[in-house]
Amino acid sequence: MAMSFKELKRELAESLGNRDDLQSRLGYFLNLAQDRIARKYDFAEMRDKKSVFVNSSGSADADKDRDRRVDIPRDLRDIHSAILLNGATSKKLEYITSIKWDVAVALERQFLTGVPSQYTIFQKQVLLWRCPDAEYQLDLHYSKFPARLESDVQYSDLEHKDDLIITVA
Repeated sequence: MAMSFKELKRELAESLGNRDDLQSRLGYFLNLAQDRIARKYDFAEMRDKKSVFVNSSGSADADKDRDRRVDIPRDLRDIHSAILLNGATSKKLEYITSIKWDVAVALERQFLTGVPSQYTIFQKQVLLWRCPDAEYQLDLHYSKFPARLESDVQYSDLEHKDDLIITVA
């Protein structure tokens, strides 16, 4: 049975000897433990999907630069795949690290239009190459970090891992 945030704090306090000087920090310890666990393990319940539409809004380089950028979710831990859908067809995009992006996509080719085939993550955005020449749906399959525990009646996104959260905290 899952424990509420209030119950997690009570259990952690007991395991720390019910020290009065730590009571105000128990929530911080539990949230830090959740993040540590999420960084180390990729649990199925932490996987999610974001669908966005990308399209061509103009021919100027500034328009193309805006069209190839997609904001990533705030709780993103890691992208597993990026899939481009165009009607009945789909295509998995190739991931290029941001360090290799400038070599893979030379400056003079960065605003070429067509069907996007590659992506990278840069400054909290997904960058596509080629710039979209039509409207496409982009599905990002990713792992996320658990939501912060703030309310006493809230439950952790990490399902059935209460003992692990308390142990790591």
